[in-house]
Amino acid sequence: MTRLTTNSQETTLGDLLSIGTSLYLIPFFQREYRWAPDKVNNLLQDILNIVDGLTDKHFLGAVIVHGRRANPTDPKVFEVIDGQQRLTTAFLFISALVKILSLNNRQDEAAKLAQNYLQIGRDYKKSNLRIHSSRLDRTMMSAVVEDIKHDEKLVDALKPYDLNALPNYGSNRGPLRNNYNRFKRFFMEELEQGGIERLRQIYEIFLNNFTVVQIDVLDPTDGPKIFDSLNSKQEPMKISDLVRNEIFRKISDETPEKIERIDEEVWQPFYASFEFHGLNSFEKFLFPYGLVTDPNLRKSDVFINLRNRWNDIENPNEIIASLDKLKAPYLDTLAGNNVCRFSPNLSTRFTRFAALGAPSSVLPFTMQLGRSVLDGHVSEATAAELMDVVESFLVRRAIAGYEPTGLHAVFKRLWPDLKNDLSAEAVSAAISSHKTVTWPDAQELKKAVETRPLYGSAITPYLLLEYDSHHGGDAHEKTETIEHVLPQSADSGWKQMYGEKYIANDTDALPNLVPCTGRMNSSLGNQAYHLKKVRFASDSKFKSTREFSAKFENWNWEAFRVRAQEMGEWVITRWPHEKP
Repeated sequence: MTRLTTNSQETTLGDLLSIGTSLYLIPFFQREYRWAPDKVNNLLQDILNIVDGLTDKHFLGAVIVHGRRANPTDPKVFEVIDGQQRLTTAFLFISALVKILSLNNRQDEAAKLAQNYLQIGRDYKKSNLRIHSSRLDRTMMSAVVEDIKHDEKLVDALKPYDLNALPNYGSNRGPLRNNYNRFKRFFMEELEQGGIERLRQIYEIFLNNFTVVQIDVLDPTDGPKIFDSLNSKQEPMKISDLVRNEIFRKISDETPEKIERIDEEVWQPFYASFEFHGLNSFEKFLFPYGLVTDPNLRKSDVFINLRNRWNDIENPNEIIASLDKLKAPYLDTLAGNNVCRFSPNLSTRFTRFAALGAPSSVLPFTMQLGRSVLDGHVSEATAAELMDVVESFLVRRAIAGYEPTGLHAVFKRLWPDLKNDLSAEAVSAAISSHKTVTWPDAQELKKAVETRPLYGSAITPYLLLEYDSHHGGDAHEKTETIEHVLPQSADSGWKQMYGEKYIANDTDALPNLVPCTGRMNSSLGNQAYHLKKVRFASDSKFKSTREFSAKFENWNWEAFRVRAQEMGEWVITRWPHEKP
């Protein structure tokens, strides 16, 4: 073989499709075969270019698979991660060739090709075809097989083996059958032009001059990474897809109707329950879920870990139920919708975590804490105390400007590190044991409130809402917009009134910011303070903004420092927990 790459795994289509009892399994729920007519025509032209001597070889790209064998007596099964379209096309091409040869009284030659490239000589999961199609293609693949077997002489020539397709499922018409019929017409046309030798030349070139690189990944979670690199414009693959395929692999011997029923009645409602704000977060759920049982788990090992845990579980419902146990506290941490149905004392804590945008690193802790409350092992009052400590730690860091890097090491094993000592002191001590993770003290916090440019920081909307609640404001869901009292583009009047040398440092700092509605914010602009003051008092729905106008007759650098002192004291009182 003349290689096009230096990869030792580059092989011809003929060798790829004739390896012993190896077969290619398309996961049940993978998308259906979709090759369009233009792709088929391009393939046929590539073949004819080699036949006519215009070129001598053609590279079809990479096929990404994960090889697995359930037990030593089973065939070698390659689960196809990427390459379904090309492998199925090659199978249809050879199927059409077998059909045309049999129609022209070449049954022995047709049978040899079928035995070498279409089947493995024994049934696996009720079929002996080298390719096990995804669900929506099974009826069409069965129709292809039946078309081949319509010739009784060919069936006799295939003995003692047969061609057994998977049970029917899906439409009887579509690209798979269309392309099979297109290949039959192609072979008939070429037969008319050059006779049987022309067909042999064509299929020998297809089997021997068309090459692929088969990438057999040890860890199937690496498949999507390779796929995304090779197929930047294709629909990305996700670990959640591998999880779904693994769950339903447990019942691959069942009828497609039963698999589909479990999918529709159990899996899809479970998967859909992870949706909020128009996005599905099941993919994000899998890593913290894995960390709950193995705090040392790497993200790249999540799927392998889950598959090993489910190795002895045959019932998909049981696996889905195990995932579902940690779903509610996970969703409450992200969205604060109280899926757990906790009392207001605890549900408020989860809502706060969602509102402040707590980093995903906290999830293994909050998921286990919430589950323990649901199971009756921890009281809601105790859980609320623990979450208050964590919130103080997170908010203080955010105000002081520390990135959430390093927090993964803190929270991935915080729950087991507590060793059943469920107290605020134990949580503080466990977090503080990580010497490289800073926990800002009161002095650092006050300085950050006065000097850090917190406008644009993710924590600021939450701070302003909490400050409004502190002043007795209604429980608004969000800060619509944030108004700079001292405008971002201060005119000469503002510079004179405020004190020009202070403007650059004070403009984006927290004391210069108030919450307001979007409509009010857009209309205030660079207005003088005496005009803004009237609007704050009369039109703002936020009580802290109304009280701002009542408290500060003028807004200048001196008033700014008064408010900075007040907000600094409030911050250390609202989030009081410090490093022990």
